[in-house]
Amino acid sequence: MRRFLTICIAICIGITAIDIATFVKTGTDERPNEAFTALTVLPPHTITDRKKNGYFLLLGFPAGPSLDPAQTGFDIWVEAETDRGHLSFDYMRPGRVRVRVSGAALDALQGWTAPHPGTRLHELGDLLTGPGTDYGLLIDRYQQWLNMAFEDWGYGHLGSPRFTELFLTHRLYVAGGFAQNQGRGVERLARDLYAWRSVLARAKTLPLKMMAVSVVDDDIRLFSGLLGQRDLDPAKLNRLSRLAQPLTRTERSLRWPVQNEFLTAVSRYEQPMSRMSVPAREESDNNKKWLATLAGLPPDAFKRVEHPLSANALARGELQKQRATNTYARYYEATIMASDLPHARLPKLKDFIGGPARAFFDYLVNPVDNIFDSGFEPEWQPFVGRLMETDARLRLVSLQTRLRNMPGPLSVPTFVAQAGDDYYDPFSSLPMLWNPNTNTLYSIARDGKDDDGDPDRDVAVKILAPQESAAQPGKPTEQGAGL
Repeated sequence: MRRFLTICIAICIGITAIDIATFVKTGTDERPNEAFTALTVLPPHTITDRKKNGYFLLLGFPAGPSLDPAQTGFDIWVEAETDRGHLSFDYMRPGRVRVRVSGAALDALQGWTAPHPGTRLHELGDLLTGPGTDYGLLIDRYQQWLNMAFEDWGYGHLGSPRFTELFLTHRLYVAGGFAQNQGRGVERLARDLYAWRSVLARAKTLPLKMMAVSVVDDDIRLFSGLLGQRDLDPAKLNRLSRLAQPLTRTERSLRWPVQNEFLTAVSRYEQPMSRMSVPAREESDNNKKWLATLAGLPPDAFKRVEHPLSANALARGELQKQRATNTYARYYEATIMASDLPHARLPKLKDFIGGPARAFFDYLVNPVDNIFDSGFEPEWQPFVGRLMETDARLRLVSLQTRLRNMPGPLSVPTFVAQAGDDYYDPFSSLPMLWNPNTNTLYSIARDGKDDDGDPDRDVAVKILAPQESAAQPGKPTEQGAGL
């Protein structure tokens, strides 16, 4: 018996020695694969003059009145560029966050989602237009930004602009137009929507992509509310309608944001030690949590896709570093491809690195893959769903616009079905649903459930007095019917 155990132990030692030799050899011989090479290529800058790039104004947007926000933003970016992928944007220095939105303005802006938003926003009056106020300064900066070219230079960085002031100022800017008159308000709304759809198409980082989709969604919600008013100027309506088309493939794409997460992960593998201060990291995390909540995502949504270092020291070592990043590159490349396809199943990281080792024998059978496994599984689906939700809202509002002039003989379900699959529900690939009892047209949204157009569960819009908005005597209702 003892001899048998000795032989088994010797065999195990031999296998382990062979595996270790293979492990070392594969690590030292590993070269960057095609996926790694493609994902680490930096996109060229198309705006060479930093003074003309609105991205830097966004970074320095809340700076004190005495500072140039664009220069402040550039300074913040240069500091992080000295150790790209490890340093967040530092807003802790004096003067970089001085101008805020609070108090009465915040309360007044709740009218954005009122049944008649134009009337409510008009009531803001002098609050937004008074000279010498911080609100005036923010709106001036926002108007300056709207006139600038834009390119996301945050690619490869951990940081992002502070979104609280930006989002609230976007509302202040549009509301200030309605405080003057409906025409000016609609004009500003159209300008705002155009600018943020451009950012959505150009965003190369996940936080900026989610900020852009949140503002586009916010603008479209307001437009939908305006469509409930019969006196909306037809000329203004036409302009907004052209901007309320479904998302383009570039606007929907998560290619660059996913690639950016891979690039920052590679930075951490190449240099595990971070010089980022704890307060700066906490401020950056809080900014992303605020944005996640705004976008209707879990507060830690951004953290769930931030690729950590492997817990295994061998996977972080020089011998296996390229092996690890090549493996991750194949996963991120597959994620990019799947995220751009409708209803595609997103890949799992564990499918590329194997399952976790549960016993010593697992390391003998599959030593390299089990060393890399850390239990981390990026959760990209919430971000895909968020983009699809805004796409659904845009399709609904486009239909809502057309239904204002619906031909008499057609019913709402027939009209919507004949609009074509560009206006179908992106979550089901079927025509939008119609609830005649509440005059609601709706998408089933991320949960995939038909909730009869409940605005808290479905993506829904109200249709202005459709000809078949209620059941006729002697006819059954069509509540929740598929089109």
